[in-house]
Amino acid sequence: MDAYSFGLLCLWLLFYAGKKAMAEFKEELSLEEDRLEIARRKVEEASGDDGLDREVKGRLRRLFERALAREKEDREGDFSELLGLMAPHR
Repeated sequence: MDAYSFGLLCLWLLFYAGKKAMAEFKEELSLEEDRLEIARRKVEEASGDDGLDREVKGRLRRLFERALAREKEDREGDFSELLGLMAPHR
């Protein structure tokens, strides 16, 4: 699995999990070529009510920037780095 696939999986799990949301996820993927832009938008739209404070949003932005970069060579190759952004306490 590469970082891009991992980034898409994280995007789906965090913001689209559920039967109803699957249709929304597929539609957004078909309309927006740049998956990083979808991730950025979702992170910004998430509120504190969703459990996303400023620190968590910052880590998610970095995760998606490193995983969903358009160019393969710009993506993070070290999964421990990506996982550390998802769960810094571990």
